[in-house]
Amino acid sequence: MYRIPRVVPWTSIDEYEQVYQWLYAEAAELHELGVKRVKAWSSRGQVPHAIISTASFVEVSMRDNYYNNKQHSMNRISEHELRLLYSMVFIRFVNGMVDPAQQGVYAISIATLATKLNLPLWFVELRHAGTHELLPSLSILRNGVRQALNWLKENYWTSQNP
Repeated sequence: MYRIPRVVPWTSIDEYEQVYQWLYAEAAELHELGVKRVKAWSSRGQVPHAIISTASFVEVSMRDNYYNNKQHSMNRISEHELRLLYSMVFIRFVNGMVDPAQQGVYAISIATLATKLNLPLWFVELRHAGTHELLPSLSILRNGVRQALNWLKENYWTSQNP
């Protein structure tokens, strides 16, 4: 049976897998390559939300002095700015995962949708705190991002057949 080809912004499976390797690499230089490539993909067409979220988490982590040890960098940002960045990326991640599942006349709670997607409920709680309460602490946000990257790796990247 003939299958209609799927249009994707990457040029090959090899390129897709290379970006995955870059985004999950140990070296910060490779992270930057991955983030830049995802931005290039975004200019070519629609990129899956999981890829955008992965790149966004990595990009914000690159700005975090805790990870890159650039204590005297001219680009250093305050702890509050970093908490805002982490919170925004986390909010967009959760919203982007659950919103497509929001179908029908009546709204379903984010927690219910997250459960259906096997998204940890504490991700929803962290999103709620970042949206409606005091910003979560930097240590909680860092932990959330680490766990979200692991969740994306297990539930998107390793389960895909681009």
